[in-house]
Amino acid sequence: MSLYQLSKLAAMATSVVFIVSHTATAYGEYILNPQHRLQIGIGGYARVYSGKLESYQYNNVLKAQPEITAKYPVSDTLTLRAKYAYRIVRDDRFASKNLSRIYDFYGTIDSQIYGKLDIGKLLNVAYLMHQGSVDVSCLDVDDSDISYFYQKPKGFYAPTLTYLSTDSRDPKITYTTPDFGGFQAGLTLVEKEDKESDSIAPNNVKFDHGKGAIGGMRYLHHFNKETWLGLSGGLAFYKDNRFFLQDNTVDTNHREYSLGSKLGWKGWRLGASYRRMLFSDKVALKDSSAVSLGIAHHFEKYAVSLTWLHSQAKYDEKDKYNHIMLSNKYTFNSYLEGYLSLGQLDFISNINGEQKSLFGIMGIQLKI
Repeated sequence: MSLYQLSKLAAMATSVVFIVSHTATAYGEYILNPQHRLQIGIGGYARVYSGKLESYQYNNVLKAQPEITAKYPVSDTLTLRAKYAYRIVRDDRFASKNLSRIYDFYGTIDSQIYGKLDIGKLLNVAYLMHQGSVDVSCLDVDDSDISYFYQKPKGFYAPTLTYLSTDSRDPKITYTTPDFGGFQAGLTLVEKEDKESDSIAPNNVKFDHGKGAIGGMRYLHHFNKETWLGLSGGLAFYKDNRFFLQDNTVDTNHREYSLGSKLGWKGWRLGASYRRMLFSDKVALKDSSAVSLGIAHHFEKYAVSLTWLHSQAKYDEKDKYNHIMLSNKYTFNSYLEGYLSLGQLDFISNINGEQKSLFGIMGIQLKI
């Protein structure tokens, strides 16, 4: 690592410390009580990554998300909540990936008897209930932050996560049932307002969902104090009535579904998840799916995991994506964690052939 890279990393780490030190004094949330019942929480996280993929230049990334929450208990069974989160990303090499924007902004009516209603900008219920990767790092293998360290080969497309995430944080309404012996279900309704291409679209193909409905379920069961099982399922329907290649004659709809499971026993974790996207015959995008598998072990302060994600999609030609990663985490205290992830990305295309890249990325995370 050059002196310049070290100085950039130090500057980013200093920024993280500044953000955290000015927003919290304890892990979780710093709670204020401006009124007898009203609670205001200040929290979030800040991360610094530093490393490189084999075929790309060295990169440093700062990712921070300060959050403000509010909680007002109306009665013993009814609580009003709200959340505001703002995300900041600063990237040395890929300026197009920098952002500063509102990420979560929603209100909640939470009833122990009737369930929970969320309204605003947030993730859908299937995403939030998903039992996915067991990777111990904040980099993760599923919906991975490793995307900050590379640009996809030209013309390449394959999904990189098993969560249902097409609607991202578009404005939505979500209802979630109360917990019935470990079982919960929910429904999200969404209508996208902007006309930007969805993340599910291949490069240079404009594809944008309009209205959508996403259902999710989760079941958590504890066999004893040391053994537990989590299962999840999600189903989404999107009416793609915006535009596709600027040709309204192929406006259509598509469906997605996901399955996930996690098993915990003492310090061990096993995880497996799957996602599939189904398109009508009007659309040339076919066979879009992703699967992830992983195993992890947690010690007192140290944790290690081995995870793998494989995905594929066909648009003109079939593309395949493989991400395998060995991650290490060390918890220094309630505020600070350190990470080291080593692995390989593999892009396989009938057009561009196969491109493999080994990588090594270290990081720190300050939790507020």
